[in-house]
Amino acid sequence: MKKTKKAPDGFEFDDSEWNNENDSTENAASVKSPVEYPSDTPDMIPDTNAEIKALRKSMAEGMDKEKLDKSKAVNPNFWFAVYFQDEEQKNEFLKNTGLQDKTKGQFVNGLDLAKAVNIPLTKKSFEIPKKIRSFTI
Repeated sequence: MKKTKKAPDGFEFDDSEWNNENDSTENAASVKSPVEYPSDTPDMIPDTNAEIKALRKSMAEGMDKEKLDKSKAVNPNFWFAVYFQDEEQKNEFLKNTGLQDKTKGQFVNGLDLAKAVNIPLTKKSFEIPKKIRSFTI
């Protein structure tokens, strides 16, 4: 059963998605706010500016990680091209190595090629990148 709270105006709301049942006021007080307020006295304009600054910083940190992910995803230094004298020779190579069914258009997975020519490679964990956004703060 969901727990609901009643606001002073009588409106009931469910905050179970926002608060862990094991959290306490003591735990909440120990969490440092990412916002560096200019003073302990609330003041709308400086406090709003501090919140915007914290938001921009947080977004910039996320964008830095996203830029790194993008640079890894589009880095041309993890592949190379092999060419043959003609298409017939290419198809002969693929057939003789057992790779004819492993091509994706014109590309062959490097692990499949290494296995076909008996070269041991360490398989690395790889996370398929999410859609990469582009915007400026």
